[in-house]
Amino acid sequence: MSFGPRADAVMIGGQLLNVQRGLIEASSSGNTQVIAAQSGKRIRVIAYNLMAAGSVNVKFNSASTKISGLKYLIANTGMVCGDLEKGWFETASGEALNINLSASVAVEGEIVYVVY
Repeated sequence: MSFGPRADAVMIGGQLLNVQRGLIEASSSGNTQVIAAQSGKRIRVIAYNLMAAGSVNVKFNSASTKISGLKYLIANTGMVCGDLEKGWFETASGEALNINLSASVAVEGEIVYVVY
């Protein structure tokens, strides 16, 4: 008997994938790794939120290649990109997911993703 997809999984390309969660913690300008690369696998971001301690521009990179638009955060503000099953963005195969800051400002948050 089947009751449909699990709440902790998403279907991508006919494959049921477990949803994973992690923390975003960065405070240096440039790239900071959020999710480590996995050989032959992509990382697709399903949801995330960010909070900045100061004014900073934020983007996400697949290794060093930009994969998201630039987010302009001011001191003590944040943003939430809620659950989007098809994903907000994803890395190239075998590349880490990095957050890139324009300045040395503390940026933290949470991330929901799948690896496939």
